[in-house]
Amino acid sequence: MRRYGMNDILVSGDTGTYVIDRVLQITENSHIYSVDRVLQGKKDDSYKYFVKQQEISRESAERARKISNRLNQSVISEVGAPLELTLPVIEVFEFDGYMFSLMKYYDGGMFLEDMIAGQLAFMDTENIFELFEQLVRGAEKIHYLSGDTENGGVLHLDLHPGNIFCCNVDLDSEKGRLKTEGIRYIDFSNARSLGRASCLEIEPECGMRAVRGYRAPELLKGKEGKIQVSRGTDIFSLTAILLFMLRKKAEPDYKMNDDTMYFYSDITLNDEAGESLGLDPITLNLLNRFLYTGLALEKQLRFNEDTRLYIKCFEDVFQCVRAFRHGRLDEVLEMGFRYSLSSMHSAYLPWERLKYLWPEQAEKPVLDMYKCAVRELAGKLLQPKVDNRNNSIQVYMFQILWDMYKRFEGKFVQKPDGETKALLSATGIAIYNNLGKATDAEECVSLWDKNKKSVSPEIVLFTATKIPGYYENILDFNRALEEAERNVQAQEQQNRALKSIMADCYDIRYEDGSEVTKSTIYAKSLSACGRYYSFMGKQDDAQTSFKKALEAFKSEDTMNIKRTQGYYLHWAIEFEKESMFKEMFLGDGDWNEVLQRLCRDVDGISGYDFLIFVKGLHKFGMDVLREPDGAAEEILDTLKKITSRGDIYSQHPWGLIYRHMGCIFMEMNKDTLKSWADKAFGLACRRMEDARDDFAIETIMAYHSYFIWWNYNVSDVRERSEAEQKWKELFEKMAHQPIRMIFQGQNIDAAHSISKKLNVLDTLFRYEFA
Repeated sequence: MRRYGMNDILVSGDTGTYVIDRVLQITENSHIYSVDRVLQGKKDDSYKYFVKQQEISRESAERARKISNRLNQSVISEVGAPLELTLPVIEVFEFDGYMFSLMKYYDGGMFLEDMIAGQLAFMDTENIFELFEQLVRGAEKIHYLSGDTENGGVLHLDLHPGNIFCCNVDLDSEKGRLKTEGIRYIDFSNARSLGRASCLEIEPECGMRAVRGYRAPELLKGKEGKIQVSRGTDIFSLTAILLFMLRKKAEPDYKMNDDTMYFYSDITLNDEAGESLGLDPITLNLLNRFLYTGLALEKQLRFNEDTRLYIKCFEDVFQCVRAFRHGRLDEVLEMGFRYSLSSMHSAYLPWERLKYLWPEQAEKPVLDMYKCAVRELAGKLLQPKVDNRNNSIQVYMFQILWDMYKRFEGKFVQKPDGETKALLSATGIAIYNNLGKATDAEECVSLWDKNKKSVSPEIVLFTATKIPGYYENILDFNRALEEAERNVQAQEQQNRALKSIMADCYDIRYEDGSEVTKSTIYAKSLSACGRYYSFMGKQDDAQTSFKKALEAFKSEDTMNIKRTQGYYLHWAIEFEKESMFKEMFLGDGDWNEVLQRLCRDVDGISGYDFLIFVKGLHKFGMDVLREPDGAAEEILDTLKKITSRGDIYSQHPWGLIYRHMGCIFMEMNKDTLKSWADKAFGLACRRMEDARDDFAIETIMAYHSYFIWWNYNVSDVRERSEAEQKWKELFEKMAHQPIRMIFQGQNIDAAHSISKKLNVLDTLFRYEFA
């Protein structure tokens, strides 16, 4: 690339002529200059700009300009004004075969590359951490744009010291430290908008343009195929910047290696460097774990590709640096513990080192903090209704707490008490069942069984419902469908063990009026057990649970009573308890009377009540519909009327309602009802058109309805081929979700017929109980 010098001219076709004042930065892929505008043939230094020269396409340069300027409008400061995250790009122009980006000029600032080269001597270790904190705070804002839900956050994909500008750099003569008043990122030519995704696939040329030494391993792949990038890609580059600053401070002659950070010695600081930086052994250990995790070869290992988790871990390391600097050893211990709760790599827990350095002081405060951490996590998870859609951090915290429990038992004199062990094991049971991995909770169940008497009956009851728990929503958990199927099979094999646990932990023979039976959690736990037993096919245990739950709820708790009654009615349908269903749901009325009552306001029908009706009618009322009387005709006319108004009812559970109405019309075996069946099934299948970003459990329900529909209709090869295509389409959509639901190989190939496909879906998705 041609290098321009002082007083060389650059010409933009839109804004005029510029003369180079200084050469600021030279790399293999780009050059940066400060320029003055030429007005009336003379250089006017009151119009100063930065200019970046690159060998990229105009398309890339324009995209970089748009992304850079959009970022400056997407984040609002505390005073309500847009927060500047980048050097604003005024224009891009082509000159002499190169692309130039004209950017806003800041007097008194410098690029981080220049600061490292010339000013590092004025910075101590804490000063470097303060500067890096500004870098990661800026990156967080770029990665998570709260005000732009359509385009989401942005991945930079070329973070290095030459693309970071430090504003108003000044030497604080009193403290003898360098300070900067803000960070601006530049050059978004490699950047991509994330949208709602957590990762993207990009062309490999993007990675080859990134600066060596700071680019993540995924950017170094060859020119064939796509590259997958995420926030973890930028996390690698940020960590490389911190490592370079620290090593350069400790060893002034150190030079960044070109893309060779593959060995532990390359990406961590040795004891000599730690001593030079003024770091104590514990802080150095935590810092090395932070560097090692941020520079992991696999991006998913870099703090779960979560910039906010990355920042939390950095804050804990930084606090440890400050604490030791000021002689607060108790805070060093505390930060070490907090960092351990945040970090993924529980294998690097430094407890032996803690014990070695402060044998007397370490054990009790660490154990006290451990108890608090267990209690806090249990408080979040051991609730009757917990939103577990984003529980990855909780999973990692539990894994670390479990690892620490083993260390306490094996290495420390002081041990966790029974209550702590019971809460820890109960939390583990909840965690694994939230993930659909009941079989992995075996150690937790064993520990729970030994310590459950140390906690209140309410926790015992609730944990009993969690031991055999299953998905509340199969889309919530990042496990493939084949794992879900294996989990169902494993739970079937564990029935005896689970039954004995239930009998031991969850005693339905509590005396009426006891303190336990007065608890709301008691009634909700009974209701949850009823759902579990229904799902597992244990109809008697389920019925007992539902009856006890309805007796236990207080009369004013109408919402939970109605919800449990609904589950009980689904149970009656599932196990073909016709007389019980009719007694509970129809009472003294008949099908038509109940239908007309439900449809009194045809524009405001209660979906969940109507689902129970139409499902019960499909199960128990087909003979009534075949009677040649006016009531049967009125029921069918009402169902037709609701079907004709399908556009009004589109929310869950109407997809299931239309499915059952389609089945009713189809099973009447009347030619006049065939078109109504097709219309109802068409409404049930609407969510098949969901885009990848809108994919939800209702999307699977729609495909499920499709296969039921075609099970009535498929007759020729063309139609079977279409059904097979839809089957593959369903799993392709699942594969693009964060859940990574990929159902491959023999599982798909074995389901040749539509009836076998339905068996797969029926096994995995029991909507009323799962």
